[in-house]
Amino acid sequence: MEARIRKYISKGVPASLFEEPGVWKYPVKICHLYLADESTLNVAGKPFSLKEQITLAEQAEPSRTQWTKYCTDAERIAHVVPKELQAKLLPPDERKKNPVSRTL
Repeated sequence: MEARIRKYISKGVPASLFEEPGVWKYPVKICHLYLADESTLNVAGKPFSLKEQITLAEQAEPSRTQWTKYCTDAERIAHVVPKELQAKLLPPDERKKNPVSRTL
């Protein structure tokens, strides 16, 4: 753990707080997704869907979207989740039952 985190724990902050995704370190390159205006139409004459916008962003600037080279769940976890938390993760079958995972 980082010295800064150990300092907070020594002052009484529960160590489990640092297992929350909201306090994890940011990746080196953060994905700032830009959205197309609703007036911008695709070849079908309709506004771009979010999926289409992400695909276009990945093609235009792969480094901004980060996930282009991480294709599997295991690769994403290895890249983003802190090592000390990886052992605590639910197995993939259990994670698939989570409503948030169903959107991926």
